[in-house]
Amino acid sequence: MKRGNYGSGSIEQRGPGRFRLTHYVGGKRHREWINGTRSDANRRLRELTARADAGEHVPSSRTTLEAWVTEWLTLLARGEASGMRRKGRVTPRTRERYQELLASYVLPTLGSCPIQKLTPTQIDHVYIELEQRLSSATVRHVHTALKACLATAVRKGVLVNNPAGRADAPCKVDPEVGRALSVEEVTRLLAGFTGTVYHPIVATAVMTGARLSEILALPWSAVNFAANTITISRAIERTREFGTVIKEPKSWRGRRTISIDPTLTAILKAQHMQHLRLRAGVSEQTVVSLGAVRLPAEALVFPATTARDGRFDFARIRNARALTKEIRARFRKLGFAGLRFHDLRVTHATALLDRGVPVHTVAQRLGNRPDVLLRAYAKHTSGADERTNGVLATLAQSLG
Repeated sequence: MKRGNYGSGSIEQRGPGRFRLTHYVGGKRHREWINGTRSDANRRLRELTARADAGEHVPSSRTTLEAWVTEWLTLLARGEASGMRRKGRVTPRTRERYQELLASYVLPTLGSCPIQKLTPTQIDHVYIELEQRLSSATVRHVHTALKACLATAVRKGVLVNNPAGRADAPCKVDPEVGRALSVEEVTRLLAGFTGTVYHPIVATAVMTGARLSEILALPWSAVNFAANTITISRAIERTREFGTVIKEPKSWRGRRTISIDPTLTAILKAQHMQHLRLRAGVSEQTVVSLGAVRLPAEALVFPATTARDGRFDFARIRNARALTKEIRARFRKLGFAGLRFHDLRVTHATALLDRGVPVHTVAQRLGNRPDVLLRAYAKHTSGADERTNGVLATLAQSLG
């Protein structure tokens, strides 16, 4: 077979269109096989020797994408278990979602491919196929998971560069539009929930814009009746491995203290009084002083309503999925078919923006970035049209 030298390496042809490359790093011999033309072999050898000279040598590996995904998920889980505070750390639910996306949509096609031979074009073809049967948002999530997975391979010295980073990323789509209720609709909605166990939850969502996951994780210690404020610093998260747990918010959401209307304060005070009576074991009709009664330090504002082992657990997390289903059923009965619980957050944000509250103030209140806030929650309302017409009329008068 023909053999040729190139710089600090050599190329040996071992068959038609098949070459064995040999190069040296720190005096140690490394070999790699390549299929193609001699020009391809020359180009690849130049890359290898250039990386060696630059101190960027990556040892040849036959590790498949499937094997690396398993390793990557293990690294993420280890970070969760140790409480590591590092860039890129994800929650257990996010890790499970990454696993679902890669196992369902990437590994069936590319799982057996050696990770070092994975090309951007191969990834492009996977995205093209997925876009025929999945939403753009889902394909974008697949891209995010794969790119993060391979980025770790680069950081760990398994890859030189990230092929997913050079693939054509699926089109970015704006968040789902959602629905913003008018003041009249909000009034009718809250009136329809009055007297039900869901009224305080729905009222809190409408009047704070908090997410359901944040509302169900809200402890009484975060409610300041005197100052008319609540502090949101955590949320619930459901995972297959750990069940429903309380987690910290994303780094850019952080801890936030927001003011609440006295009307909502009164609603929460009534909820608090019910819990004190439940703690003391007295009925609502009983006249008794509750000043000495204290709730557990971890007591939630909206805990699960069912008792466990005959005792009411004030810190037991409510089932968010069941609660959403029950509330949406009542939405339909009240004439709000298709309304989601998340639309209460949309309503709150839109109402504030519609009344001229600065975008950065609303974003801080909702725990969102301003750009996300404008894309997701600034909905078109008739009230905004009326105010716009008023401004235009004033400008017209000044021009006249």
